[in-house]
Amino acid sequence: IPCGEARIVRLALPARAFAFYDIRAGGWRVEPGAYELLASSSSEDIRSRATVTVASVAEAEPHPDAPRCNPPYLEASDAHLGKLGLRIRPCPPVRPYTIRTTVGEVGDDAGYCGKLFYGCIMCGLPKAENAVENRLRIEMTRTLPLEILFNFANGAFGRVLCPSPCLHSLVCCLNTCPH
Repeated sequence: IPCGEARIVRLALPARAFAFYDIRAGGWRVEPGAYELLASSSSEDIRSRATVTVASVAEAEPHPDAPRCNPPYLEASDAHLGKLGLRIRPCPPVRPYTIRTTVGEVGDDAGYCGKLFYGCIMCGLPKAENAVENRLRIEMTRTLPLEILFNFANGAFGRVLCPSPCLHSLVCCLNTCPH
């Protein structure tokens, strides 16, 4: 559409456009209900909205490039990997810590202060009923850099309750805490 012109556009949306991957069912699902469609030039510049209603549950077709079957998740310990001839070298210590140090690195390597901080974060993490989903939540949290955790946590937490000086104070504490 040339700049400055307006046209009516009709789009046919397949069930896959409304689908989410249900790990419990092991496939794509569409929930019935109202869905809001947004037209925008960016995530912050929404120019038009429309609501559509999906009346029934439907199985969504997988993406054409997706594998045809979903293999089960497998947790592999160092012992399992060793039997396969694979060895993962331990990571070197990450000190000095920075705002880009991950939550897991803090819990594993930052002494008493790091273990206390890590324990508080993990205690506040909601536990999933599914063991695989729970493990994924833990690993996702462990790989978050401190700066992202402080920005994410409880919405405004990162900006109001725990501003940048608190993050930098934590990093200073971690760097001076004995192992």
